[in-house]
Parts: sequence; structure tokens; C-alpha cells
Amino acid sequence: MEKVHNEGLSIWGSIKLLLWVYMVQVVLAFVVGILVGIINVMTSSETIGFWILDVSQILIPIYLINHVRHKRGFEFDLLDLTSASLYIIALVLISGYRLVYDNSLALPLSSIEKAKFYVNTFNKILSRPITAILLTCVVAPVFEETLFRGVFLKQLSKRYSKLTALTISSLLFALIHFNLHQSANAVLLGFIFGFIYLKTNSLSLSIFAHFVNNVYGLLMGYGFISIGVMGGSLSFYELSIGIILLVVGFYFLQKTKLDPQEVPAEIAVELEPNQDVKEPLA
Repeated sequence: MEKVHNEGLSIWGSIKLLLWVYMVQVVLAFVVGILVGIINVMTSSETIGFWILDVSQILIPIYLINHVRHKRGFEFDLLDLTSASLYIIALVLISGYRLVYDNSLALPLSSIEKAKFYVNTFNKILSRPITAILLTCVVAPVFEETLFRGVFLKQLSKRYSKLTALTISSLLFALIHFNLHQSANAVLLGFIFGFIYLKTNSLSLSIFAHFVNNVYGLLMGYGFISIGVMGGSLSFYELSIGIILLVVGFYFLQKTKLDPQEVPAEIAVELEPNQDVKEPLA
């Protein structure tokens, strides 16, 4: 596995790290699945098994985050809270994106049959509301943003241009969703989450943006709200509002200036103004 240096991760190094994370998840999930199967047979009840599965889906990401941070040497701050106005901007931006996406690209994609595995998994999650809220709105945003923005995007941007780093991290983010419907959405969201992170250097802000998006998805899944494709047809009103919100969100985010204390050390050195050199007194 490629070691972490000041020059960051290469594209191949990022792919290898992602494959390692995925394989660890698969192996641990397989072990948990066997354990749950044994418990279900012994107790003739699936309740305990469900609880074990739910807990494992929390503990496995925690283990991976801890390993990536302490064993692999990647540094990231999950509690880097920023100004309240930026969270409002992120809310506006993601709200606009959902209105635009669900009234544009999501419509032709809805005509393509979804993989049964995806549908069954999503329905199982929705069948347990507390689990759905916890995994979808807490675990997924924290784990995925830590990995794809806090590690991949941050490290790739040390070695490549910001655009290249943003593109590669977004493609990797789309890759892990394993189905066309989610991947198309994920690659676009990857650009937005990544732009937010690069512009503000705040992992908590990209986590919040991810949280907002997943809340929308969950509300649509339960039928509490109906946007675009979920309503069965294109809504020009929703699309127009979405475009306006997107433009407003990007405008104010683009105007954001980092507080000097929030700028990473390696950037702060580059931004530090040259000091005047005083000539010795004659």
C-alpha cells in the first residue's frame, strides 16, 4: 500500500486504498452474516440478528475511519465546524440540486429497471425507520465524506490539479454505489461535495451537505415529499426553482473566503505575504 507523504496519493494509490476498504467491509460483513445466521437458527428469531447487523454497520465504518487515520497516517478533522451562514448556503445548494436532478437526469434513468439487489436492500432499510435514519443520515455521510473528501480529494489535490482531484474522487465515489441510478447521482454530488470541501476546507460542511441530500432521499423514499421523477413527471416550476437555488448557492459559496486560521498549514505558508527586508542602519 502506498505510503502517505507530503505529495499526497496517486490515482493508483487511491484506487488501491478504496479496494482495501471495500474488501475489509466485505470480509467483515461476511463474518457478521455467518454469526447472525447461527444466532437466528439458535434463537428461532430474527430480532437479535437484525440488531447485530445494524450495530455492525456502525462499528465497521468506525473501525475503517480509525484505521485510515491512525494506521495509514491520514489527517482529517470531523469537528471542524464553520460559520452558520455556510451551512445555510450548503442547504440552499443541495436543495437546488435535488430539484434540478430529479427533474432532469433522474427522469430518463427512471425508465431503466433498477437492479433487484438495490431495490431489495433499499426496501429492507426503509422497513426499519430508526435504522434507516441512522445509517442513511448519519453513518453514510460521515463515513463517505471522511473517505472521499477528507482522504481521497485532500490527498489527490496535493499531487494533481484541483479539477483532476475533484474528478477522480467523484468517480471513485460513484464507483462504490455499484448501480447506474445511484452512480449517476453520486458522481454529480461528488463534484458538489468536493467543491464545498475545497472552497471551505471544512469536512463537517461537506458531511452536512451529504446529510441534507440523504434526508431528501429518505423523505422521498417514505413518500413524505414528491419531487420530479417521484411525482411521475417533469415539473418546470420545480426545475426553475432548483436552478435559481443552485445559482444562488454557488454564487455565495464562490465568494466565501477562508479565515486564516482555517487554512491548512501547507497552504498558509504559500499564502503568507513576503516580509519586508530591512536594510541595516548605516
